[in-house]
Amino acid sequence: MRYHIDNDLLAVVCDDLGIRVIDLETKNIIREFWGHRNRITDFVFSSDSRWIVSASLDGTVRTWDLPTGAMVDIFRVQDIVTCLAFSPDGDFLATGHVDHVGIFLWSNRTQYTNVSLRNITDDQDIKELSLPSLSGGLDSDEEDESDEDAEFADQDKLDTVDQLADQMITLSMEPRAKWQNLLHLDTIKLRNKPKEAPKLPEKAPFFLPTLPGAKAQFDLDAAKDEKDQDATGEKSRQLNFSQLNTDTQFAKELRAGHEANRQYHTFVEYAKSLSPSAIDVEIRSFSIDPELSLLNHYLEAILYMLETRKNFELAQAWLSVFLNIHGDLIVSNPTNSIHDKLQSILDIQGAEFGRLSQQIHYSLCLIDFARRT
Repeated sequence: MRYHIDNDLLAVVCDDLGIRVIDLETKNIIREFWGHRNRITDFVFSSDSRWIVSASLDGTVRTWDLPTGAMVDIFRVQDIVTCLAFSPDGDFLATGHVDHVGIFLWSNRTQYTNVSLRNITDDQDIKELSLPSLSGGLDSDEEDESDEDAEFADQDKLDTVDQLADQMITLSMEPRAKWQNLLHLDTIKLRNKPKEAPKLPEKAPFFLPTLPGAKAQFDLDAAKDEKDQDATGEKSRQLNFSQLNTDTQFAKELRAGHEANRQYHTFVEYAKSLSPSAIDVEIRSFSIDPELSLLNHYLEAILYMLETRKNFELAQAWLSVFLNIHGDLIVSNPTNSIHDKLQSILDIQGAEFGRLSQQIHYSLCLIDFARRT
């Protein structure tokens, strides 16, 4: 018997090898899960009460999805699982096994990558997995690895739609940690700061010119031109400021989107390919001119994301980081047009929040009515 206090759900195991989930508020059975062929040894709720993971004497570990009532994962182990436990964040599943005194940890891939959860039937082949080793990996043979690669390839073939309808707020397909780490990047850097400063090498063998930007890219063309100039003896000691361009690829994509009638699709896709720390560096390294051009272009890109209702959570995270970094500069320029763009963003945020809140309250009323009737 397991009780989830947040949702007031009680799950019980019965002698008929079934798992029944009871809503204690309505005193009704809302889900029944069948499939185990032998006595169930243990089961556990996930932290968000979305899944139930169960193990039995038949050697299988099954994952049940409560909202859909389907089995979304199953695997078999040689040594029977005797107990299960989820980590508070749902990142790991801990298992104990017969004839083993240790606790084995299984990583939850849905926390880091996009995994397609589909209904699995009992007549499908059940994959047998080896227990995690001390090195942190799995002791699997080449056949198991090829089967897993084939499964991932089949999942990659599934077609996904960017947006089902223009009126729907759509989130990105990026992992949750990608935008969450951006919001707490300062805390992460402080936590990972080394106790002792790294020691520099005595002599670097050589230096290569690099292109500006968050990604390290070598400017081989510049090195070649410099070599040619040395060979001909025509190298000039005079710096030509007219050819000096400090724009990174991030800034170039922003300017290109502004010139393309404020269509920032290419910029958004490029920004999504960057890591959280790279995005933070790019925002901090904006070149500042009297008109605040790049800052205005950046807010236009945020407006584009909000108006198209795509990548909504990324827009919120990127906007939050931008305001934290350049908030003082924006306040010190009260006559700049950037304030008009911020007001437009505020209006869209309020309108979308009101529309979404209305739909949520409408759905909650329907659910409450259905549960009480």
